[in-house]
Amino acid sequence: MFDKEIQELRGSLGECATIERGDVMLVRFQQLPLPPGCRPASTPVVVRLRGKERPVVYVRKGIVCPSGEPPRSTSDELVEGEPWMRFSYAFPWQWKDGLLRFVLTSLLRFRSP
Repeated sequence: MFDKEIQELRGSLGECATIERGDVMLVRFQQLPLPPGCRPASTPVVVRLRGKERPVVYVRKGIVCPSGEPPRSTSDELVEGEPWMRFSYAFPWQWKDGLLRFVLTSLLRFRSP
């Protein structure tokens, strides 16, 4: 269902692994860059896709924002048995805008706590 979107992500962000669980597809990147000043400078990322719902982006815990503080409004979740951090973010987006834009814009959330 997401073949075109996954190809676009791979073309711009590099190789990723995918796994399907029923109507959910998980897309995992080994490392994607975070905004300048974040520690670490990159993080593993999982994107959860389900139908036409807004995607969900997960990152590894331990990110420190450029201000030196950890991000706020986060929650710990297990994805495929591994601990990941889910975070809140609000920006206008529709599927026609593209999944690549969604993922990159989501990671900009770490510019500030």
